[in-house]
Amino acid sequence: MLNLTEEKGVEDYTVLSIDTQLTDLMACLQESIAVLEKENALLESSRTAEISPLIPSKERLTNALSEHLEWLHTQTNILQQMSPEQKDKLAQKLTRFQELVVSNGKFLTRAKENSEGLIGALVQETQKGQVAQIYSPTEISKATHSPQRAATISFNTVI
Repeated sequence: MLNLTEEKGVEDYTVLSIDTQLTDLMACLQESIAVLEKENALLESSRTAEISPLIPSKERLTNALSEHLEWLHTQTNILQQMSPEQKDKLAQKLTRFQELVVSNGKFLTRAKENSEGLIGALVQETQKGQVAQIYSPTEISKATHSPQRAATISFNTVI
C-alpha cells in the first residue's frame, strides 16, 4: 500500500496539485479501509487480543484522514475540478469507509458490553464468596459429564 500520509500537515497540501492531493487522500482511505476490515474481522471472530498491533496504524491513518478531509473542506471548487471518475471513486471509498466505521463501532460496543458482563458476573460470584474455578484441559473433558460445569464452560466459550 502507498504510505503517502505520514507526517504531513494541512499546510503542506497547498503546494501539491489537486490530482496529487486526491491520490494521497485515496491512498489514505484505502489504507484506512484495509485496517478497519482487518480489525472488524478480528472483532467479529472475538480475537480482540490480536487488535493491538493495528492501533498505531489506525491512529496514524485517523490523523492523516482528518487532515485530508480538513483540506478537502477548504476546497470550494474541488468538485468542478474533479473528473467524473475521481468523484465516483472518492464517493465509493468514502461510503465503504463510513460503513466500516459504523460496523467497527457496533463490534467495539458489543465487545465492551461482553467484557463488562463478564466482569459483572465475576464480581457477583466474588461477593457471594465463591471463587471462580479455572479449568484445566482434563477438567474440561470431565465437565461434559456434569451439566452444571458444562454450562459454565459453554458460557465462557461464547464470551
